[in-house]
Amino acid sequence: MESGEGTADRRVPSSRDTAVQRVRGPGRAPLRRDGSEEILLTATAIPREGQRSHGRRWATVSLVLVCLLPALWLARSAFGDDLGANPIEELEIQTGLWTLRFLILTLAITPHRRFTGWNWLARHRRTIGLVTFGYACLHLSMYIGLDMFFDLSDTVEDVAEHLYITVGMTAFLLMIP
Repeated sequence: MESGEGTADRRVPSSRDTAVQRVRGPGRAPLRRDGSEEILLTATAIPREGQRSHGRRWATVSLVLVCLLPALWLARSAFGDDLGANPIEELEIQTGLWTLRFLILTLAITPHRRFTGWNWLARHRRTIGLVTFGYACLHLSMYIGLDMFFDLSDTVEDVAEHLYITVGMTAFLLMIP
């Protein structure tokens, strides 16, 4: 290939072992074993489903159930008429507050992990982030469905009129994966 057709404009020196594929294990440490590649790849590099501990799965399920407790509390309050004179506004406020709480918790995991060295927290960051997105979707659906009654023109007008709604909509759009 000539330079300019998708190749580098300068020569990149080739490696001594360009035909060798490097296999790395956990922690990016190279695997060094004798034997065939079938045994090497299936026995050490790729853990089988039965070899993984079920502790992480149960921890994730438990974490999601704990994170759903505020939603269950809100549902019980809604069906029990315990939300006050304006229940729709109270539901919107509470789902928005829980979205912010979970967002702060998700964003605080990395600094907390760096300060304390608790690396196990990083495994649950994505789960808490997905719970946060779920609460944000619940908050937005309550706003559009219960408060605005799916009226698009009123919703657009309300977003343009109030800065806090504009910030919330922008934050929601930034959370979309």
